[in-house]
Amino acid sequence: MKLSQSLHLWIVVALSVLLISGCGVDKEEHEKVVSELNKVKADLEKATKDLPDANAALEKANARIEELEKALAETEAKLESELKEADKTASTAIEEQLAASKKKVQELQENLKTLAEENSTLKNMLDKLKEQYEAIKEKVGDSVESLKGNLSGVLPKAQ
Repeated sequence: MKLSQSLHLWIVVALSVLLISGCGVDKEEHEKVVSELNKVKADLEKATKDLPDANAALEKANARIEELEKALAETEAKLESELKEADKTASTAIEEQLAASKKKVQELQENLKTLAEENSTLKNMLDKLKEQYEAIKEKVGDSVESLKGNLSGVLPKAQ
């Protein structure tokens, strides 16, 4: 029993020494950690308090982004449509000008052909008239000469 009493005594003394000396954590360091913990708690409370406002601002920003993306898509679609319409209008105008030019060229070609035909006809007529003139001149020339001979005594002489 003495042994067990002495063992108990030793255990009590050892525990007393441990309790008196602490657990090996310095009081200043303990207070520093507690202070940091209190600061982190305060920051957490502030963040928790500010979270609904931040979420509302985020939702508002996301809604604005969606509005802007929708407006951008609408503007792009409108511009694409206007570009296609302008291209179509320009193509139509060019096609109309081309058709008008082709028509004008065709008309000019037809006029040229008609004028060439008329020119050929007139040339042939001129050639025939020249032949007829020469034939008449021959006939009239012989007749005029014979008339001059017959009329020489009757006509006064020119002075």
